[in-house]
Amino acid sequence: MPNQNDLALKIGSSQQTVSRWEAGASRPRQSQIAILATAIDVDESALHNVAGYGTPSETLPAKTTVSFDQPFPVDALAPDSFERFVERLLHGLYPDAREIRRAWEDRA
Repeated sequence: MPNQNDLALKIGSSQQTVSRWEAGASRPRQSQIAILATAIDVDESALHNVAGYGTPSETLPAKTTVSFDQPFPVDALAPDSFERFVERLLHGLYPDAREIRRAWEDRA
């Protein structure tokens, strides 16, 4: 291929996409691997590995799970809010408990 634009036209993509592949900023979609392998005359299995997908015989999960979990900002709660939070948490963890008290209340 003489340039990125020629390759992009041949595979039905954009020059910017090919540029991102070459720079390592992105990778071809799995559905594009066969077309790309034919266009640049390389083995499809090798291209799967180079693109980071492993060999075609390896099964990849149909769905990917992404977690957006973040730590709960307990330190940002006001003291009374923190106490309410802890009380509700303990009621949820120990629903059969009759009473929840602060430790310093027992000393009084």
